[in-house]
Amino acid sequence: KPPEPKNTMAGIALYYFSREVVPLFTTYIAAGNNPDQPGRFIQWLYQRKPVKTFQIKGTWFDIGSKETLEEANQIFAHFN
Repeated sequence: KPPEPKNTMAGIALYYFSREVVPLFTTYIAAGNNPDQPGRFIQWLYQRKPVKTFQIKGTWFDIGSKETLEEANQIFAHFN
């Protein structure tokens, strides 16, 4: 992450892969690539197949800590 990002967009690990792409996971891992970082697969894949992105509108919550999870829960509690 850059120290001073130009925007507030975030990349989350939400991927859809076609049936045509799924077998390439085996190729990727067999070549010695890291299977634990999904973004690395995308970097590898775009050089071999077309890759598209989709921007999801709305609010995004980083729930990486107990505190931020509780904040998100409080916000969503108002919708029930």
